[in-house]
Amino acid sequence: SGSVLPLRMIQVLVTLIYLFSFASKLNQGWLDGMVMTVLIEDGRIGGILAPLVRMAPAQLLSITVVMMEGFLVFGLWNKRLRSTAILMGLFMHISIDMMMDVTTFGIQMMVLYIAFIDPVASKTSVFYDGACSLCTRSVRLLMLFDWFRRFTWLDFRDQRVRGLVRCVSTKQLESQMVLVTAS
Repeated sequence: SGSVLPLRMIQVLVTLIYLFSFASKLNQGWLDGMVMTVLIEDGRIGGILAPLVRMAPAQLLSITVVMMEGFLVFGLWNKRLRSTAILMGLFMHISIDMMMDVTTFGIQMMVLYIAFIDPVASKTSVFYDGACSLCTRSVRLLMLFDWFRRFTWLDFRDQRVRGLVRCVSTKQLESQMVLVTAS
């Protein structure tokens, strides 16, 4: 397999875009709704969502945008939150595109979410001894760095897992962690 560096660079780029956008909105104009009020009054908000936007309080709209961008910074990196973050980002960019002329920026950001969808995640299994305290501590530590869940961590002593382990003996599993790939 190839290097994951290009993928990581795209992920960092997307994160930095949201981080700087979020940070730039942490000011009085955004947090009190003035920026959104000006956008509405200047006629920059249009499209089919414009009537809904005009009915909502400007401060609520502004804070929602700020919170969504802040959530995306962390949510895209968290496995449990990633699907929610991607859906939220899609909703946000589609909504903005339906209200404002932002050229292709929203489409580009939505396409870049592909970098956070890992098609090979969990294709590699690691069998470890759940009765071994060193093994379980090591697995907990390694899981912290397995951000994209490329590994499935399985305690070979679990009765449901024992039937899966055919390529190595119990004696080998008791003395070392065993990595099994799809190939």
